[in-house]
Amino acid sequence: MNEQLKFFINSCKTYNEFLDGKLIEISKAHWIAYRLFIQNYLKDFNELIVYKGFWSGYELYEKPYYRFIADVDIFTHDKNYEKLRKFFLDFGFKSYFQFSEKIPKFLRYKFEYEALFFKNFLNFEIHRKILPSYYIELDNKKLFKRAIEWKFNLLTFPIEEQFIISVLHFHKSAKKNLYWLWDIFILYSRIELKKVKEICKYYSIDYERFIEIFEEIKNGKFLEQNRFFKWNFKSWLKFVLFKTLQKL
Repeated sequence: MNEQLKFFINSCKTYNEFLDGKLIEISKAHWIAYRLFIQNYLKDFNELIVYKGFWSGYELYEKPYYRFIADVDIFTHDKNYEKLRKFFLDFGFKSYFQFSEKIPKFLRYKFEYEALFFKNFLNFEIHRKILPSYYIELDNKKLFKRAIEWKFNLLTFPIEEQFIISVLHFHKSAKKNLYWLWDIFILYSRIELKKVKEICKYYSIDYERFIEIFEEIKNGKFLEQNRFFKWNFKSWLKFVLFKTLQKL
């Protein structure tokens, strides 16, 4: 295990110890609220795949509430996506949709990849795509084929997908959230790159480019990173159109 990985693992342990103070009660209450809401109200929805933070808390940390959680990310198919939109709105959640209803539905469905629903301190991001199409598109059918059963009547992705998605999400977002890095480096300590290479091939992801991105993150160069998985004219057109539609 290299020195950088040791540093992030130790940082996570230090943070866990810090949380054993007063802040732990706030984090614990937050996690309990999410768990109870999911158990009571999302149990009747089929094929909901949870990943990133909510999964990470249970699978990567000694206790879930040691991991800060801003929202719960759920990936689902188009039919469920519409049902969930209606469910959260009927339940009194406020919403953020990427595009206005003024935008024709075929355009919204081409580019919209997530919707945010929030009430009190509960935040749910519902995804019909894992990543925006201007960045990289992952085949939804292939994603569902790889999904496995998890807790709370939910599905999740195998650990290789969790690692790939976490790295690409961090790179796409160009953020500096430390807890995302903790997830990435803990995942890195548990996966085999040989299997990751096979999964990248399965999703038609350029593995060599993926490893370059991961090395950039390991070396702290993510502060300079670009937003796109691949620089090309088609991606730029999609990105410009996406941003234009958001403003309408």
